[in-house]
Amino acid sequence: MNRKIVGMMLAFMIVCTMLLVPQADAQKTVTIVDSMGNRVKIPYPVERVVNVNLFADEAIVALGGEDKLVGIDLIPLAEPEFYPTLQDKPSVGLHHFPSYEKIIDLEPDVVIAASDLMFLPGFKEKMEAAGIKVVYLNLWDPGTYDRDIKNLGIILGEEKRAKEYIKFVHSYVKMVEDRVKNIPSDERVDVYWEFHFPYMTMAKGSPIDKFIEMAGGRNVFAGGGGEFQTPVIPGLPAGMKVSTGLPLRTVSQEAIVEKNPQVIIGEFIPMSVMTKGIGKMIKGEPYQMPIGYTDKPDVNILKSSRDEIMNRPGSSAIDAVRNERVYIFPFSMLLTSTRWPVGLVYLGKCFYPDQFEDVDPDEFHAKWLKKWNGLEYKGVYVYP
Repeated sequence: MNRKIVGMMLAFMIVCTMLLVPQADAQKTVTIVDSMGNRVKIPYPVERVVNVNLFADEAIVALGGEDKLVGIDLIPLAEPEFYPTLQDKPSVGLHHFPSYEKIIDLEPDVVIAASDLMFLPGFKEKMEAAGIKVVYLNLWDPGTYDRDIKNLGIILGEEKRAKEYIKFVHSYVKMVEDRVKNIPSDERVDVYWEFHFPYMTMAKGSPIDKFIEMAGGRNVFAGGGGEFQTPVIPGLPAGMKVSTGLPLRTVSQEAIVEKNPQVIIGEFIPMSVMTKGIGKMIKGEPYQMPIGYTDKPDVNILKSSRDEIMNRPGSSAIDAVRNERVYIFPFSMLLTSTRWPVGLVYLGKCFYPDQFEDVDPDEFHAKWLKKWNGLEYKGVYVYP
């Protein structure tokens, strides 16, 4: 055969082979379904992540993904004792109104945002126009928690650790649910949960309603009541509209007295503490939240919140107040957080001391902190 023809045939075969074999520099992608139901195609592995989700910082640390974080919201900077590995990360501002420009300048592959605190007008469109994928995660709703953690594991390339984390979570949840599952419905404690601001609560279907139910209680406002509430956000720029997917309601003191809950859970950070902390963080000044994970917790902050609830007009007629069953949790530090399974153990103890007589929630909490955060237990998370 003519050498020229043989050469042409060999060249043709080489070209065909190159077309059939994927190129080494072609980036692999995976598609995940986020908490908003969006199908998001992301690069795999993801190399650069910016987080503006209030609840994701802790989960990212737990899964060992800090190295991929190139930008964070300001919240970890208010808890340096809890987030020692994040203190040198660039901040893009507060989670509910971050700097879009700073995020884009950091050139992340993916931005993680919150699915239920949507204070970010045009955020998704602006990020996608810059070639940045946006993934919405909840990370404190029991209904989506497993999927959220699994998705976060994919984003961080920590699928195996995410699977282990989910298994660990279920061991906590099962322990609580097993202890309350046989309590008859008419013997379950009635619970009023005050969320973030005075007289604000949540109706049926909310994560908080699910926490109450999982710990064996009944949400006295599960059926609604009161008026829809738009949250007041400290430091929110003038003219920025706040929206949220949460069924927030504002109820009256008279309605609470009428419902006569047996247990009251208040989940707060007082506005004065929030405003002071936000002001310092925006200025770049060092700040440590005086409640939660800290060497020097200020219990008086939680005590004053409890006293305020107990001293409202008519509160003396409420069973929870008369029987000293009013408990204060710091907002976003245990229950409305990635650590909600630990919070569930505390709730079980608050609701049913006899069924949980042999359970020390602090021990459960210490085990969690050691395993997933590499930290020793300290601080205050519930009062009294």
